[in-house]
Amino acid sequence: MRLKKTVLMLLAAVLLLAACAQQGDGGSQAGAYSFSTIEEVPKVEELSELPHEDIERFRRGLENISPSSCEDYYAGMITEFLNDEQLIDFSEITLEQDDLTLSPGKNNKSLSNLIFRIDLQMDTTKVIDNCDIAQDVSSQLMEYLSQDDVYYRFKAERCIVTTYDLNGYMIQTAERGYRNVKETVFKEQPQTEYDAQSVAYSFGEKNPEFVLDRFGAVPDTNELYMEFYVQDSYFGWGQQENQQQVDGLETIYGDIREYVLSEAAVGLYIEENNLTTMTVVFRNGILDNTYRDGIVDSGYLTFHSEL
Repeated sequence: MRLKKTVLMLLAAVLLLAACAQQGDGGSQAGAYSFSTIEEVPKVEELSELPHEDIERFRRGLENISPSSCEDYYAGMITEFLNDEQLIDFSEITLEQDDLTLSPGKNNKSLSNLIFRIDLQMDTTKVIDNCDIAQDVSSQLMEYLSQDDVYYRFKAERCIVTTYDLNGYMIQTAERGYRNVKETVFKEQPQTEYDAQSVAYSFGEKNPEFVLDRFGAVPDTNELYMEFYVQDSYFGWGQQENQQQVDGLETIYGDIREYVLSEAAVGLYIEENNLTTMTVVFRNGILDNTYRDGIVDSGYLTFHSEL
């Protein structure tokens, strides 16, 4: 009997220590920062009470929420915001996840990786200054979302608000970016992706005029995609010198292709994702308009090749 009582006391002590250990390492708080729907996310005023050291776990807890599941929530929020607007109504919203963009200056991908695309509809028959009104409402809407919504504040990479007239013709587009150069919490990436990305990133480290901005596999096209920002210092001062440097980007593209394909980590990533083509994009405002994803886009020069 005494032995049985001793065993029970030891078991109770073990359970008590385990419970204390869980509280000590934040186990109970970790559960509080795991969200499955956007409705579970605290309001802005509650966020001010969150200890600074818990921000990382809080942000990672938001990763469990499906972006598409948030669209109805934002539709209601935007409709309510526009209630007092006589000329503009809400039309549609989509949340698009960007799995390619790196955090500025880092070999990591940001947790703020959602593109909010919001469409509004405007009755243009009653006013003349349509563009000014659309711009003003779009700016107010983006400010409202960034100030009043926690999920938007932590997850938005970009917001694009497009206003159309009643016939479906575009009046105006407004865009706001939220990339944080001081970010310290990053997305967890598969090791094979990170290893391949590190190869492309190292090309930029060895050639500082080319900064890796986007990297990854595009499943819909079986494409290995890389985008480099070209520093202004690469280009010359005159038009002729600039054109020579632009023409030289084809050689740089060849250098990048040879560099990344020489590394086993990239070969493994290509094989793992069944990639069949490579796309390298150079970005700078100096570059001519080029067709990119079917849209005339200023400031991009694109090269494609088979793998």
